[in-house]
Amino acid sequence: MRTFFSACLLTLGGLLAVTPAAASPIYPSVIASELGLSEGPACTICHTDDDGGPGTVTRPFGVGAMKRGLDGGADSNKLREVLGIYKLEGSAVDTDKDGVGDYDELLAGTDPNVAPGGVDPGTVDPPEYGCSASSAPSGGGRGG
Repeated sequence: MRTFFSACLLTLGGLLAVTPAAASPIYPSVIASELGLSEGPACTICHTDDDGGPGTVTRPFGVGAMKRGLDGGADSNKLREVLGIYKLEGSAVDTDKDGVGDYDELLAGTDPNVAPGGVDPGTVDPPEYGCSASSAPSGGGRGG
């Protein structure tokens, strides 16, 4: 019984020592290889930051890739499959709404989350309406 208990403690200790998975380091190079690019995109096309890890796929392109079947594993074949889906969808999938499809943005080496000029449509403040909105400048109304 004591041996069983010791084995359980060792197993539990080993499980607790495991660190969370980071962003798959192979994905950028797989994307570069598949699209004929000199270098892969930054991890931030999918993740909140370059460290990655569980729960950090928050960028719209990454969320879209997950909806198309990509998961957190380092499965290069699944990534190739998802890239193929993006290619087939063409300009119908345009995360940043700039008129260029996500697949074409990857080919161009640009971030499909960010429109030209560095404006990320997901971070633009919505217009204000109602009492808290500022009024229009005076003098432009009816004469009087």
